[in-house]
Amino acid sequence: MAAAIGIPQEDARLLILDPRTGKPIGAKALREHFRADLDAGKFRAGIQVANALYSLAVGSAGQPPNVAACIFWLKTRMGWRETKPENEPGPLEGKPRGALIVPGTYDVDSWTAAAAKEAAHQDRLRGEVLKP
Repeated sequence: MAAAIGIPQEDARLLILDPRTGKPIGAKALREHFRADLDAGKFRAGIQVANALYSLAVGSAGQPPNVAACIFWLKTRMGWRETKPENEPGPLEGKPRGALIVPGTYDVDSWTAAAAKEAAHQDRLRGEVLKP
């Protein structure tokens, strides 16, 4: 059905002629008589697009993964998001900076504490290396 390839219902109804009049059926008749086809077509199209996107994201047929597809998948399907740290210049204010937030790994306070602990550890290591 036309719904499977994204044709709007208003246009799809023009493809189905009423046998009594020879004219296209109305939108209401399309929904009443072809509801299952409309729903299944939309669902099948969604599955095909999701499969194509997934194949791009993970790579297939000898092709490497597509980074843009990976990022899109992670943001839309896994809930990942990009954020700009407070008081940091954004893309229009200077050098772009940001962090990728992965849901369920750390809350902001835990992440900040872990980052501070790691920074202190790196400072200690640098101090030991720099000592004569």
